[in-house]
Amino acid sequence: MKRDCVWLSPELCSGCGRCVPACPKGLIAMRASPEGEAAAIEHPERCAACGSCRLVCPAGAIDVYEE
Repeated sequence: MKRDCVWLSPELCSGCGRCVPACPKGLIAMRASPEGEAAAIEHPERCAACGSCRLVCPAGAIDVYEE
């Protein structure tokens, strides 16, 4: 059974944090990365893949795809 998933690239993430409040389920948090701070999806299995985070990301670091 296919389902929609969200992928967040820490390499492309600018660390602006706009996606954090955009997630209606509160699944995105900022985490330390080698490049600085980047967003990370916590509990991706709970993600509804609504795309709200993708719409606000100025860096294009978030993608919604079918698995």
